[in-house]
Amino acid sequence: MPAHGDVLTSKMNGSLKYEDEIARAYLGEIMREYQNWSEENASIKGPYSEKTNGDSELIHKRVSAFNRYKDFIDQKKYAEKFDSWSNLHSSALEEFLEHLFYDLVKELGSGSAISRSHVFFSTSSILAKPQTDRFDLPVVAIDCKNYLDTAMLESSSTAGTQIRICNSDAMYVICTEWVKLTDEVNLKKFDVDQIYVLRKQKGIDREFRFDESYKKNPIYADVVEKLFNDIRDHLTTDWEALVDERLSTGVLK
Repeated sequence: MPAHGDVLTSKMNGSLKYEDEIARAYLGEIMREYQNWSEENASIKGPYSEKTNGDSELIHKRVSAFNRYKDFIDQKKYAEKFDSWSNLHSSALEEFLEHLFYDLVKELGSGSAISRSHVFFSTSSILAKPQTDRFDLPVVAIDCKNYLDTAMLESSSTAGTQIRICNSDAMYVICTEWVKLTDEVNLKKFDVDQIYVLRKQKGIDREFRFDESYKKNPIYADVVEKLFNDIRDHLTTDWEALVDERLSTGVLK
């Protein structure tokens, strides 16, 4: 089951913390809205590995559907009942990205038109049948957050370093709704390829998000489109061909 759906199901079926009548009613309301969101996503096909003129429209449709769902679960009554430790909101972002990249990854994983430089694999299959051949393993790690502060950024940077030690071709990015960073933070020192702030907005404490004076930005489709295109380019680029292709420019990277 997708990330967010799994969180909702576990809360409805096994969490002692949410057994009271109000929590059960709220979870039922959210689950119905979640099913509508899931069905809407299932009706959207793409984008895929090959770039088309329709990619932007597809991404805008997915973002519009996600904004509607997020606005629903971001209601004050739900925020008061399910705190940040409930994983309700971060798992929703994770599942949105699952929907966004599902068709791309499914296509690449099929191997039908992808060279061995773009193989997707499971560690269990590699251990069961050891390979002596050379593999280039494109890895993309997306760290999903409701908001990003300096301590979280430092932790993410450490994770990015560890991933690249295992695979120098890895791409490590952070995807967050809000940031809580100041101008004093030197982003260049962190081992993160990119930080995508979906709402283009600094975060405030939860209790102030429902003040009438606060204007919550939507999740912007252009940021999501940039995220998708960057990752698609990373997964579909023929790295070995880049040297010959760029040699005439004198700049290889």
